[in-house]
Amino acid sequence: MKCTLGICRDGRHPEVYRVPAMAGAQVYFQPSCSSDEVEAVTWKRTSGRAQLPAGPTTTVFHCVANTIGGTPDGRQISSGQSFIREPNGLPLVEAGRHAEERITAVLDLARADRRYALDSLNDPPFLRPHWERMIGDMLARKDTRPE
Repeated sequence: MKCTLGICRDGRHPEVYRVPAMAGAQVYFQPSCSSDEVEAVTWKRTSGRAQLPAGPTTTVFHCVANTIGGTPDGRQISSGQSFIREPNGLPLVEAGRHAEERITAVLDLARADRRYALDSLNDPPFLRPHWERMIGDMLARKDTRPE
């Protein structure tokens, strides 16, 4: 199984998961840690920005681990609702918003065929050299330790 870990605030940057899917990743792990207050987190959830699914745009499994915590001045925040989604975007399992939970799922990797990401690689054809360069750059750094 090939997988990737993307550290990105939310799904506003689809190339963060599309490029690894083009390179063969079938599972995308996304830790999410936001210092937003409850009102802002609620706004992001209702607008769909915070949890844009990687699966439907790449056809891979999308696993998000959200945090629960507080602001430096003691106000509670909740970015809960960690989830594991199918390649089609439907939830396999989802945690609640206000308590720590461990979620697990059995993934049928045959369903993570990456077809939408591979379609992006081929159409429109003028983008292919750019996608290939990004894939090459990513693969060249895959074993590099962060500084």
